Amino acid sequence: MKRTLLVAVLLTSQAAACSKTDSPGDSGNAPPGTCVSEKFAIGPAPSDSVPGARIGAAFLTAVAEKPALGRVFIPGDYQGGTTPVVLISHDVWSDRFRLDARVIGQTLEVNGAPRTIVGVMPKGFAVPAGAKVWLPRQ
Repeated sequence: MKRTLLVAVLLTSQAAACSKTDSPGDSGNAPPGTCVSEKFAIGPAPSDSVPGARIGAAFLTAVAEKPALGRVFIPGDYQGGTTPVVLISHDVWSDRFRLDARVIGQTLEVNGAPRTIVGVMPKGFAVPAGAKVWLPRQ
């Protein structure tokens, strides 16, 4: 049974909608430009299950947040047929990459598929609640 819950995330006086789905990879009924939170398996087996979100192009603008390293998603990242990319949290950067400043361009396995790391979000950023990885919502 699929469950979708729409919540408002408030950060720095900005609002962004985020749906939660029990069906991995399913964007549910979330409006375009928002996000869908879900659990992701990261790393080679045995992998860790971490909270994250598939985010629309307007999501990071709405929460007024920029990566500490690298970049946000660009329009090409949202199109199928391009190199799959991921933004990671400061925690993932610290735990898995030992704060290596050369993390941009490295690969992180997400749900069994390699993704290129394009950005590291600032320490403490975990929107929606507890998120550690962000994928472009296609």
